[in-house]
Amino acid sequence: MVLVLFALITAVMLTNYLPAGVADEDGYLAYSHALVNGRYWTTEYGGQFLWWGPGMPLLLAPFVVTHSPLLLTRLVFGPVMLVATVCVIWRVLMIETGPRIAALGSAALGLLVAFLGVTLVHLGAIYSEPANGLAIAVALLLWVKCRANRDWRFAVGAGIALSAAAMIRVEWGLIISAGLVLAVLVWLIRRTVLSRLGLVAMLVAMAGCLPWLAYTRSESGRNFVWGTSGGLSFYWTASAKPPLQGDWISPGQVASDPRLRQFRSEIRQRFTKGGPYLWDAYLKSEGIKHIANDPGQFAINASKNFERLVSRFPLSFETTPAAAYRRAIPVSLLFVAALLTAVMLSLRRRWREVAFAPVFGLLAFIALHLVTSAYPRYVIPMLPLLIWFVGRGTAVLRSDPPVDLSQAAADS
Repeated sequence: MVLVLFALITAVMLTNYLPAGVADEDGYLAYSHALVNGRYWTTEYGGQFLWWGPGMPLLLAPFVVTHSPLLLTRLVFGPVMLVATVCVIWRVLMIETGPRIAALGSAALGLLVAFLGVTLVHLGAIYSEPANGLAIAVALLLWVKCRANRDWRFAVGAGIALSAAAMIRVEWGLIISAGLVLAVLVWLIRRTVLSRLGLVAMLVAMAGCLPWLAYTRSESGRNFVWGTSGGLSFYWTASAKPPLQGDWISPGQVASDPRLRQFRSEIRQRFTKGGPYLWDAYLKSEGIKHIANDPGQFAINASKNFERLVSRFPLSFETTPAAAYRRAIPVSLLFVAALLTAVMLSLRRRWREVAFAPVFGLLAFIALHLVTSAYPRYVIPMLPLLIWFVGRGTAVLRSDPPVDLSQAAADS
C-alpha cells in the first residue's frame, strides 16, 4: 500500500510539475543558501524579511550543500513526506482505534492528498505544508503515546515536534503560546499526571521556539515577533469590500492595478514606515480599525476564507468556475464528518475520551486561517488531525462507555 500510494502521489506531482522559480520555493531556497553561507537573511528578496520561519531553510540546507537535483528535492518534500504522514497517522489510529479504522483512515488520508494534488494543490513544487503536516502527525503520535503510557519522554518528544512545526509554519508558534497558557491553567486547576505532562510538552515546544524569538528580537528590537507575513493577510480579510473578496493581494499588484488605487495609502512599501516589522504591525492596526467600522463585512470575508480553504475560490479578480465547488466536496465532507463527530460525542457525553490538545490545535489553526489568508494547501496540515479526530471519535462512539468505578463501588 505504501509503495502504491507513493507512486500515486509522485504521478500527481509529475503531472503538475512546475518550472523552477515558484515564489515560495524560490524564497525557501534563497533563505537556505543564506544559511549555508553563514547568515539568515537580509532584505534583498523582495523585502520579505522574516517572511518565513527557519524550518524549511534548515531542512533544505543538506540539499543545497550537496547541490541535489531539484526533482529529488521536490520528491522528498512532496511525496516522501506525504506518504510518511499517512504512515504516522496509520500508527496513531492503530493505537487509538484498531486495525479497521486505522486502515480506512490512512487510506482516506492518502486518497485525499492525491485528490487535492489533482484538483486544488500544486504538489509539483516545494511548499511547507507537507513537512508541516508530517511534524504535526509526529507530535500527535507522541502525544497519543504519552496519554497511553503516562511517560514524560513522549511529552518531551511531542513538544519538540510541535516546535519543529512552528519553525516550518510560524502560525503554530501563536498556537503554542496559547496552548502554553491553557496548559498552565489546566495544571493549576487539576494537578493530574496528564495535566503535568501536557505542561511539559508545551514548555518544551516553547523552549524550542526561543532561539527564533531571540533572533527576531535582535533584528527587530521588538519582543515576540514570529514573522512579518501575518499583517498583510489579516489586513485583506479585515478591509476588503465588494467587489474584493478578502483574498491576499500583493503590494506590487496594489501599486500597479488601478482598481486598487484606494488602498495605496495604506499598502505602502515595506520599509517606508521603519522596516517590515513596523509595516506588519501597522497593517494589523489598520485591519483592526476596519473591523471596528464594519464587523459584518469582516465576518463575511472570514467565511469566504473557509470557502477558499476547501475550493480556492472566490477570488477578487477571477471568475469562480462551475467546477470549483464540486472539487471542494471531498474535503468539505471531511469537515462535516468532524463536526458530526463532535456533536455526537457531546450528546453522548463521551468527549472526555478524545485527547483535547490535538483538537485545540486543529481549531486554533482553522481560526487563524479564517482571519488571515486561506488556500487549499493549508488543509494538508489539518488533514492528519481531522482524520484522527473522526477515527478516534467513531471508535469511542462504537464502544461501550467506560465503567464509573466510583459509582460502581457506591452501588455495591
